[in-house]
Amino acid sequence: MQCQAVLEERLVRSTSPSLLTATVGQRVLSRLDDGSGCTSPERVITLWTEEGIRNSQEILQTLDFPLEERVSLADLTLALDNEMLVSGNGIHQAALLSYKNEIQHLQ
Repeated sequence: MQCQAVLEERLVRSTSPSLLTATVGQRVLSRLDDGSGCTSPERVITLWTEEGIRNSQEILQTLDFPLEERVSLADLTLALDNEMLVSGNGIHQAALLSYKNEIQHLQ
């Protein structure tokens, strides 16, 4: 229930939708959601590792997600979105916008 409260607080505080939230809703990786708006870090790490990301654990830590606490999917969405926006990497931004466009088209 604590994750749900964190999620609700984050949604209330968010004044403008991010690139991801405007496309996929308030959180990514919703298939990992246990109904509380959160998941375990292990599940995120496992999914990313299965998809070929070798440093999944380090990525979560770099994004300031402790490995001992549950991960708010809304916070993860915002953190990933912010990283994409501030990276200045045009290729990453083009990829994100291309996927965003495709998701909108398929909805």
